[in-house]
Amino acid sequence: PGTYRVDVMVNGKRVDTRDVVFKLEKDGQGTPFLASCLTVSQLSCYGVKTEDYPQLWKAAKTPDECADLTAIPQAKAVLDINNQQLQLSIPQLALRPEFKGIAPEDLWDDGIPAFLMNYSARTTQTDYKMDMVGRDNSSWVQLQPGINIGAWRV
Repeated sequence: PGTYRVDVMVNGKRVDTRDVVFKLEKDGQGTPFLASCLTVSQLSCYGVKTEDYPQLWKAAKTPDECADLTAIPQAKAVLDINNQQLQLSIPQLALRPEFKGIAPEDLWDDGIPAFLMNYSARTTQTDYKMDMVGRDNSSWVQLQPGINIGAWRV
């Protein structure tokens, strides 16, 4: 028992590296094993559809307490102490679809209030040396202001 820094693997894919608390528990045959303590919010960040499994909160009275992973049928967590990995095996049915380049909605927030200013500027100089000698200068600036307040993007 104790706290170990481990790579958290979900179905063979590394999703996090963190300090995880492990508690000594016994299985159905009375064999002791180290059980991981992951919160419901951590499981949600790893892509688990926690909203579909209210029994995850059975043991957890607050979001910061250990979730009951047995609430998800056929899900299991195994500590591979030699490789410093916590292997989570979660059925595909219990996972959110993964979209490349898009963070899970649970991680979205409104951000901070901010004033934005995008700009583009260009200047050119053209010299004429054929029939007529001359020079032409031109400059151009484009400004795109914006503001973010809460969920508003203006």
